[in-house]
Amino acid sequence: MSQLTRLAAAMAVLVSVPAFAATAPVAVGTIYGGGATLPIGAYVGSKWLGTTDATSKRQSITSTTKTLDLLNPAAVDSLFAQVTLASPAGKFFKISYCGTGSGTGRNVLRGTADATGTCANYDTTPTGFAATTAEADFAGSDAPFSASEYSSFGTGPRAATRVAPVQLPAIAAAIGVIFNNSDLGNAKLNLTESQLCQVVSGAINNWNQLGFASKPIVFVKRSDSSGTTFSFTNHLSATCPTTTPVAVTGFVTQNTLTTNVVGTAIQGSGNGGVVAQVLATDGSIGYADVADGAARAALNGGGVLRVATLSIKPDVAAYVEDVPQNNADGTPKLKNGIRVTKAVKHKAVVYTKFDPLNAKHFPASVAVTTVADQVLGSNDTNGRPTLVPVTPLAGATAGCIQTVAPDTYAKPALNVKNDYVQYPIIAISYLMGYNAGNSLDATGVSTPVGIDKADALRRLFSAPYAISSKVKTIGKKKGFGGLTITAGAGSAATTGAGLVSACVLN
Repeated sequence: MSQLTRLAAAMAVLVSVPAFAATAPVAVGTIYGGGATLPIGAYVGSKWLGTTDATSKRQSITSTTKTLDLLNPAAVDSLFAQVTLASPAGKFFKISYCGTGSGTGRNVLRGTADATGTCANYDTTPTGFAATTAEADFAGSDAPFSASEYSSFGTGPRAATRVAPVQLPAIAAAIGVIFNNSDLGNAKLNLTESQLCQVVSGAINNWNQLGFASKPIVFVKRSDSSGTTFSFTNHLSATCPTTTPVAVTGFVTQNTLTTNVVGTAIQGSGNGGVVAQVLATDGSIGYADVADGAARAALNGGGVLRVATLSIKPDVAAYVEDVPQNNADGTPKLKNGIRVTKAVKHKAVVYTKFDPLNAKHFPASVAVTTVADQVLGSNDTNGRPTLVPVTPLAGATAGCIQTVAPDTYAKPALNVKNDYVQYPIIAISYLMGYNAGNSLDATGVSTPVGIDKADALRRLFSAPYAISSKVKTIGKKKGFGGLTITAGAGSAATTGAGLVSACVLN
């Protein structure tokens, strides 16, 4: 039984919505956010998959008690739920998160879209976070701001009251290669890096090229602007040009996968949309966060959708090589006129089959070093992302744009055996917000309740840096890891918690 199948079977029980009541402390208000779909499992869990809606919901809202909000359930053991539950007495704020995709999240934050737009279910494209005001309180993104996005904030509708955006790394997530092939039964699928590159590009388009019965491969990609796609292509563009035995060139790091992808690929909106397409399509292979895949597989009996393991290159079987021998002076050694050889035995070389749900393959905590006030520039000639410095906007606190250079997590380091040290495809997911104006009410006035809300927002931004033991959606075998941040030169503070205090102001 595969790791994903085992996890899915366990989650089949967990995703059911319990029916019990409790006296709820009255919430002072709601903090509205949305964006990246990849970290949803970490932020609000997967309880929303167990609702009676025909189509899975994109919006979850935390409760002030351990009783779920049955309309928009956020798991009690999720990161955001524990932020709400740990609120000081009389200062409870619910947290609403709408999984729109990273691109929409950044657009709402900078004002090219409004947070009041609908948070549609997964059968429809969302336009906002279903918030009560045009300004969101925060956003999630698996890709950092680009230079054009950052500069546009200064001329957009949010600058007057919110001054500047804040960008802080929050969690690491494993991007799984998910598949559905009814012919495989319990057979495992391991893809080498070269095979993965060829599947995405279309050079491998049938399962018989992977050693299984003939069946067309249907590749599934994201339809929306996606930080998951950014991180997936960040890996491909760094790895594929040098994979063995077949290298694949032409990949570009991008938010929408359009370059070097097989022309017959089908699409899904959000990580959930990709998972749903893979579940519905026999012979398909796609990419998504593994936590979402496990939860959805649980609702389908656990045996349909599975996750592939990944290895750096093909294993090499043991073999014997006849090595020609030479004399001391370097001339060929002969016996009876025949070149003398020596049988040299070579041991088998077996590379690790990395499973993102294996605690030994994907760490519960990831150490990262950030650079301050740098954002995404244009790709270089090899399709690799570059970082460019930005000047903080007028009135902004310097060092509040914190970016993890994509090169640092595009592929893992190698050990002494020239094998990866950990699972190779990861994303760094960011929480984004505003430098100022976080205590303002709808009329633009800072109020005592508004200050309480700003305090709650700071607790939310700080939560990833001191993950409560009550949070069960991040850690070993979850596909999500916490971050330990070393802030680079020019940062507003040296630690994650310090950055929140310095950057997320009233």
